[in-house]
Amino acid sequence: MTCPCGQDHRGSPAWPMIEALIKEKGELVLVSTPDGSWNVPRIFIGMHGLKAIELPALAEKFGWEHQK
Repeated sequence: MTCPCGQDHRGSPAWPMIEALIKEKGELVLVSTPDGSWNVPRIFIGMHGLKAIELPALAEKFGWEHQK
């Protein structure tokens, strides 16, 4: 499983918890803001966090699916 940032996060202390969450809940999570909703990879949220104000720019950069 690769993070959109391109880094291999398997060596991170948080990786086992994030990997278990992805297996349980799926690879994507729908994140909504007043600007719309995007399917965001859980690995990105788990490893980098996510600020709503940054979501549209990150979605454009990484090509995350936008739902209005």
